[in-house]
Amino acid sequence: MTSDETRTHAELIEEMEALRGRVVELESAAATDQVVQALRDSERRFRLTFDRAPVGVANVALDGRFLRVNQRFCDILGYTQEELLQLDFPTVTHPDTLAADWAFVKQLLEGDDETLALEKRCLRKDGSEVWGNLMVSVMRDPEGQPLYFIAVMKDISERKQAEMDLRRTQFAVDHASVSAFWIGPDARFLYVNEAACQTLDYSRDELLALTVHDIDPGFPASVWAEHWRTLRQQRSLRFESHHRAKSGRLIPVEVSINYVVFEGREYNFAFARDISERKKAEEALRESEERFRNIVQSSPMGIIMYRLDRDGRLVFTGANPAADQILGIDNSQFMGKTLEEAYPALAGTEVPPAYRRVCSEGVPWSTEQIDYEDERIGGAYEVYAFQTSPGTMAVLFLDITERKRAEAERLRLEEQLRHAQKMEAVGELAGGIAHDFNNVLTAVQGNAELLRALLPAESEQAEFAEEILKASHRAADLTRQLLAFARKGRFETAVVDVHELIREVATMLSHGIDRRIEVELDLAAENAGVLGDSSQLQSALLNLGLNARDAMPTGGTLTYSTRCLWMDEAHCRLEPYEIVPGEYIEIAVADTGVGMDRDLQQRVFEPFFTTKDRGKGTGLGLAGVYGCAKSHRGGIRVYSEPGMGSTFRLLLPLATGRDGGAAASARPQAGVVRGTGHLLLVDDEEMVRTFAASALRSLGYVVSTCTDGAEAVAFFQRNREEIDLVILDLIMPRLSGADAFARMREIDPEVKVLVSSGFNRNGTADALVAQGALGFLHKPFRIDELSQAVARHVARQEP
Repeated sequence: MTSDETRTHAELIEEMEALRGRVVELESAAATDQVVQALRDSERRFRLTFDRAPVGVANVALDGRFLRVNQRFCDILGYTQEELLQLDFPTVTHPDTLAADWAFVKQLLEGDDETLALEKRCLRKDGSEVWGNLMVSVMRDPEGQPLYFIAVMKDISERKQAEMDLRRTQFAVDHASVSAFWIGPDARFLYVNEAACQTLDYSRDELLALTVHDIDPGFPASVWAEHWRTLRQQRSLRFESHHRAKSGRLIPVEVSINYVVFEGREYNFAFARDISERKKAEEALRESEERFRNIVQSSPMGIIMYRLDRDGRLVFTGANPAADQILGIDNSQFMGKTLEEAYPALAGTEVPPAYRRVCSEGVPWSTEQIDYEDERIGGAYEVYAFQTSPGTMAVLFLDITERKRAEAERLRLEEQLRHAQKMEAVGELAGGIAHDFNNVLTAVQGNAELLRALLPAESEQAEFAEEILKASHRAADLTRQLLAFARKGRFETAVVDVHELIREVATMLSHGIDRRIEVELDLAAENAGVLGDSSQLQSALLNLGLNARDAMPTGGTLTYSTRCLWMDEAHCRLEPYEIVPGEYIEIAVADTGVGMDRDLQQRVFEPFFTTKDRGKGTGLGLAGVYGCAKSHRGGIRVYSEPGMGSTFRLLLPLATGRDGGAAASARPQAGVVRGTGHLLLVDDEEMVRTFAASALRSLGYVVSTCTDGAEAVAFFQRNREEIDLVILDLIMPRLSGADAFARMREIDPEVKVLVSSGFNRNGTADALVAQGALGFLHKPFRIDELSQAVARHVARQEP
């Protein structure tokens, strides 16, 4: 506490006590009216002095209770007067100083001093700390016995905080990891920290005896005055320099200096950071960049550099000589241009997005071949792109045009050789067979004509003869095609009505197969026109029918059915026909025969593979069907299980108006129906589960999936109250769809089940429908077919 503050506090206490004494004196006199008035005036002046004092004033009982407090005292501690008068001084005292305060009170009561001062830590009402400069006087009665204390307190929290901040700052500077100096206008050091002493290897006294000129060769006395004027004008400077250690070693430093005026004097407050390691790193980087530059310039690979700007523009920043040589242009003309401006043929391709990801994410990208051509450049290039630093990249490329051309030529010649060798062998065989077969057909056709001439025109036998003639004509067409195949497989194409071919094949089969086999037709396709060779297509349909006949030795049902399908990319991935998206006619040839296991299905289209007895099959029938499907840009798949029959699904692209026939029907309307509810999807094919579950969830349903019947039954047992509909595949491992359906009905007779299968609707499906299944969903199905089938049986559907 300063002497002025002490005097102020003492004068205040003296004045208050004088007033209090005057009051007592006047009270003891035989007061007249004037005396009473004087007493009142003195009392009023005392009260005003007490209440309006600029410092906190309190009367405190000997036990610490507050007897009277002024407003400033309340403001300092954050209480109202009423609250403080209910408290005592220990309550507002910081616990850490309470013992020292009691010692202070004891000294005041027992010592000779009537007034003592101290700095005191108090607690405000909100729990925060406040520092007070406290002067306490003890008031005594005429006999010298203490009556109470008068405490005068001034809030010095800001000053204490400033002192603490100053001490912390001083501590931070003293222990900083960088060198710190206070320098006077005469370049002498007034203060140095420990880091400065350690860096320069001086003691503190040795360093304080030096000047800036002694440690920094860049600031001799001749430039110091100008430097000081510059610093005074700019207030702060930053630069690199060298400091000389005691040993004479020069240390590269980064110096930051500030102009400071303190108590009327000028100072240069400087920090110096040792940047030796940074300088080494910069030199290493410079050498690395030089090596990299030499590699780039001398590389036989073309190298082009790009920078990714904040606006997403990929800007050309340079190219090496090899890039100019390979592309045959001067790439310097593209400096500052975007990738798309420099190489317009790349716009809209995968390359610009890939390059931007390389620049931003740092993930390398490469491709074995980019075919590029514009009015200046053309060729095939192998490309490697990688990030050189955040936001920049390099593209390395090789011209592989000649290599690709040579490779393509080699493959073409090899293919030609293989094809020629194969065609030579097959041609010889086909020519011999066609020759002999034509001899046979001559006899068949001639005798059929004679027979037809001898029979009444309207007789049933005449119709049989006519069918023989038609078959012989078809057989003659097949021999011509066989010969054409021997001549490199050419065949004539036209728009063919698939339905007409199926009817013809069905007629032939119905007259030539076991009477126990029933041939059925379900020709539902709206458009049946395909571009192809009618003889090959009829042969394929006939082979499928004959294969189905052989699979039903004891009889059954042979079904030809058609429908139009729009195969989008998702369906093409789901059903691996190896076809392109578009509109197709699906021709399903189903039987109720012995069926096939998975191993047999995988080999069924192999040439010369057959399960028939020796002499009863050549193994070329289904191989020919597969070849026909591929030659007509279509595909074929088989669905079968042992004992469950087989279904062959042949997909052929529909003809369009440009093909010379009726235009293909328009893409079917989606007809998607949304809804809500909890569905249980059961299928052992992961691709089917994933596709159907995703589709149903997108339509608003909650979908749970199971991989087989046993898992489905267990899941339904646990969750039957939540399941609105079960979509159940018929053919599954562990527990079939039929058995799973039976067990679910035992759990809940009202269970809703929709049966699904890759087979046509057959006896098993019909039996399940008869037992309570809601319907049959034929695979592969479209999303609209699936949504409509589900919506018909789930009550909580949306429009």
